[in-house]
Amino acid sequence: MSVSFPTCQDIELTIPAGGEESRAATGEMVAIIAATGTFLIAFDSGSFQLAQAGLSYQGRPDAAGARPRFLSLRFRNPTASPITVSVQVSTGDIFDNRAIFGAGNVPVTIVDTYLPREAVPSLIASVSSLFVPASSSVTIAVANAGRKAMCVQHMGTETMYLKTGGGLNDQGIPLFAGERLEVENNGELKAFNLSGFPQKLLRWEVLW
Repeated sequence: MSVSFPTCQDIELTIPAGGEESRAATGEMVAIIAATGTFLIAFDSGSFQLAQAGLSYQGRPDAAGARPRFLSLRFRNPTASPITVSVQVSTGDIFDNRAIFGAGNVPVTIVDTYLPREAVPSLIASVSSLFVPASSSVTIAVANAGRKAMCVQHMGTETMYLKTGGGLNDQGIPLFAGERLEVENNGELKAFNLSGFPQKLLRWEVLW
């Protein structure tokens, strides 16, 4: 009976800006040890996928437990600067125990600090509707210190603008027909209808 031990191959390369590099490498798994930027990686003639330092790739085993192997790796740099990459190609199982503390006690400092749980919204106010007349601005929500966010849905056909009480009519957040928008704001909010036709809005508040 033949027993196969794991094998390991280290590959280090620099991918030129906007360029592509290929390396012969037989393995079942590749681990990206280090990279100076986000790049793309492909196995054999397969499609490219996103790659970053800390990611590992390994195929799923078949019914007999054997994992698929690749014979080459392709690296592509989509950025305008060179990227230096260090990867490790392996067959079999390799366990990384490099993050081991040395002999002796590990100092631990206990800090008696209570971190309160972040407040979360506890109530959604009932939904109501209003019509914004043509070429007009109306208040859709008054200032409310207990409000987490204001939600609106455009039920009309023309683009409108959400703005604060003192903002100019056409310098708010555009709200397109059919769009739903949530704005984290507890001050006064208005809607401006630039068109020549009345527009309908649904609105509701998210409260603490």
